[in-house]
Amino acid sequence: MRALLILFGLIAWPIAEIWLVVWLVGQFGWAPVLIAGAVLLGLGLAMTGRATRAWSRTIERAQADPGYMNTGFGAAMGDAGLLFVGGILLILPGFISGAVGLVLVFPPTRTLIRRGFGGRVDSVASARGYRRVTVIEGETVVRPPDATPPGPQQGDPGGAPRVIMGEIMPPTEGPQRD
Repeated sequence: MRALLILFGLIAWPIAEIWLVVWLVGQFGWAPVLIAGAVLLGLGLAMTGRATRAWSRTIERAQADPGYMNTGFGAAMGDAGLLFVGGILLILPGFISGAVGLVLVFPPTRTLIRRGFGGRVDSVASARGYRRVTVIEGETVVRPPDATPPGPQQGDPGGAPRVIMGEIMPPTEGPQRD
């Protein structure tokens, strides 16, 4: 059933695009329709270039900062991916695909769509056994035996010491520093 719906959509989409262009030409004439198509093409080319630069910056940042992979990498890559798809839809001839492309290029709607798809991607990844790993850079401190024991100090209203559970990795296996 799903394959049949996809096939129907692939057949109906070009027919709807052609019908809309013919209707718009009948309403406004050839010149405004061609100018609007050229504007959408130019905007699409600009957005695909912007998306590829965003991908490059995101990958460079992830290489420089290993902790970024777990904090903002997915959102940034998803944002750049939606921007790229929106740019491609703007490049394609037709005003229906152009309208969908504009929705993906416009930042507030792109954020809403990314959040919706992001939750779906996380749930599918969790179902397949992938899990998020958090990396906290730091160093291990060995206290001398005569040092003050960790715990609440004078003037500390927090009570118990803050304990971060995790695994200590040797420097050769952990994140590399510059």
